[in-house]
Amino acid sequence: LRQALRYSSGILLQTQNDYASAAGSFATTPGKINKQEGKTANPDQTHMKIRGFHPESVLRDGFRRQNSTDSVNIARVEIARGPASLLYGVGNFGGVVNYLVKTPETKPAQEVTFAVGSYNFLRGTVDATGPVNASGTVAYRLTAALQDTDSYTDFNSENHFFVSPVIVWRPVKDTELLVDFEYGKQKQGGIGWQDVRAAVSGFVNDSAGYNGNFLLIPGKDVKTFRWSGPDTYRDSTATNLEIKLTQNFGENLHLLAGVNHATFNWDQLDNLAALRTVSEGSNVPAWAIAPVTYAGLNSTQSGVPVGPQPSTLSYQWEKQRQENTHDQVRVELNYDLKLFQNSSKWLRMDNSFLAGFSYTKE
Repeated sequence: LRQALRYSSGILLQTQNDYASAAGSFATTPGKINKQEGKTANPDQTHMKIRGFHPESVLRDGFRRQNSTDSVNIARVEIARGPASLLYGVGNFGGVVNYLVKTPETKPAQEVTFAVGSYNFLRGTVDATGPVNASGTVAYRLTAALQDTDSYTDFNSENHFFVSPVIVWRPVKDTELLVDFEYGKQKQGGIGWQDVRAAVSGFVNDSAGYNGNFLLIPGKDVKTFRWSGPDTYRDSTATNLEIKLTQNFGENLHLLAGVNHATFNWDQLDNLAALRTVSEGSNVPAWAIAPVTYAGLNSTQSGVPVGPQPSTLSYQWEKQRQENTHDQVRVELNYDLKLFQNSSKWLRMDNSFLAGFSYTKE
């Protein structure tokens, strides 16, 4: 989902420094202050900045969702920028991302794909749809994906399985009942930070580290080298169940009512690290000490020691587990009023009156 938004205007997917965000050991993003993605590196992979604001979640078919999905069942991605997002009950001034999933069709169709790529990339997908009964009032759609890949960075790997069955029932022309389910399981390895900041800090990953530049490692490619090693990981499981009724009362009056239940659970092992100067008489062993020249983000920065300093790299390990559940109810009644349609094009008016109710429990 994030990759689909990469070239959209006003969308920022990597943001190293975030105003008023939790820093250091209090951050929840993997790699903490040494992670280039900053606040947008949230474990659910749906976080981004829209026009400078950081929304809490994206929308899936109008329902709040705090977990990314495989692209195999995404039909379209919409971005409502600015105050237009208030219509979705989210209330973020920057905007909101709403992605729509593929729905069943009455005409039978099947598609199977297989892809091979760089960095041991392997991927297979299935997309099948068609009627369940002879009259076509009940239709299905089944999408699934299996993926395994490494990365251009050291130790980083990812594999996941995803499946989404959808059933739609149209008992009469203007009535539709949709039941949509998703299940996904993902494993990521080598999720930790690549580079360490070369600034003196009193504590491991202290927020003061924001002021330091990254340390260059002789003989290592900064684009691929990963200081944090191979042991960090995140394993996650996600489910989503949506039941939605849409009813058209003539051409102008439309009713939508739905419930959504989503879960996102993950286990994560991460490490935090910072360079620290070693004072005389310290119990740090000699093999763990090396001369380091510190640098700030700008040449006028104060408090940066001059010349090589005896330093060591401090580590802390962090084990996290989160279990998230979202329950939502949404009811909307929309009335379209068109005026002066047969008059001059300068007088034509399209009006939409919307009344709705939204309830979310997290």
